[in-house]
Amino acid sequence: MAARPYWKGQLRLALVSIPVEIYSATKSGASISFRQIHEPSGKPVKYVKSVPGIGPVDVDDIMKGYEYEKGIMSFWKKMSWKQFGSNPRRRLN
Repeated sequence: MAARPYWKGQLRLALVSIPVEIYSATKSGASISFRQIHEPSGKPVKYVKSVPGIGPVDVDDIMKGYEYEKGIMSFWKKMSWKQFGSNPRRRLN
């Protein structure tokens, strides 16, 4: 499918009229992603989940937490929605 102009018009300079069409600069679904590169070696940097003083950790050992006060955390463990049954309107007290 051919691109359609965003705007059509004319540019008038004295006795000369120049037709002008404006197109969008990028496609709507286009995206650019960058990778982090180690400058001296030129190699990509990998994302490793680690704990200070312990080192890399397994993905299964990670849980979610929220710090609601300085140094005080609330932890959330993975739950299966099946334990609540098939009724989505059921209230939890």
